Amino acid sequence: MNITGEDIWQAVENDAFMMSRLPTEAHRAAMRVYVRNWLPAALSNLLDSTASVETVFRAQLAHAHCCEVTGLTHLLTAADMKVQPHHIPEFIKQMTRGLYEYAFSRLKPFVDDVQLFLDLHDATERDVLKTTSLTPENIGRILCGEMTIGDVLLTQPAVVLDQSEDSSPV
Repeated sequence: MNITGEDIWQAVENDAFMMSRLPTEAHRAAMRVYVRNWLPAALSNLLDSTASVETVFRAQLAHAHCCEVTGLTHLLTAADMKVQPHHIPEFIKQMTRGLYEYAFSRLKPFVDDVQLFLDLHDATERDVLKTTSLTPENIGRILCGEMTIGDVLLTQPAVVLDQSEDSSPV
């Protein structure tokens, strides 16, 4: 499957939840450039991978890392604050960097050994997938090996692009 940044951006634009997370033109412009130009490269080794707990979380990690490296995090913060990126106070930059590092450090060990994590928490892949914003239909498709990470991005981009607690469809 040859998924482009434009394909992913169209999915974002058609996703009411994702668009609600991008309330201003400044938010949308920053995300549009990021999705079209950076995200496909960041996920290139995952787009055709069969979706699973491991690959979904690897995609989330790659996206989070790319947000930090490309400066998207700071552009969105600037849009939230209604200032130019160079006017973001240093403590805010450090705080957002710290949140990224914390999230990365919490998720990385899980991704590195999914089965150990599942065993330690007496959980199944279905249990973990239910904690994402995946629909029950897509959870079923993933558990049957019928979806790739690219399919997830094209049907429910928030699964990869927004890990907030309020991104659940239910």
